[in-house]
Amino acid sequence: MLRLGAIGRFLRAIFRGTLPKLPAKNDDLFQLGGDFILDTEHRIRFAFSSREPTDRPSVDRLLAELHSAKFPINAEKAMAPIGKDH
Repeated sequence: MLRLGAIGRFLRAIFRGTLPKLPAKNDDLFQLGGDFILDTEHRIRFAFSSREPTDRPSVDRLLAELHSAKFPINAEKAMAPIGKDH
């Protein structure tokens, strides 16, 4: 079930001219996501579990978590697919 906050965010997006995409045939509409920061040894340093589909930490929050974990921020390496150099 969608929460009121999620419905509000969808409505704001629609009023701004962005229409939500229809789900694909096998999509699970109730599956929730999350955002994670792993260190170089693949240990979880930050975990954010979504409460509803549009619940995500801000970029500022993610960057703050990276800084607090004393990670050097290398944008080029951060954007590389995992497994590329492993």
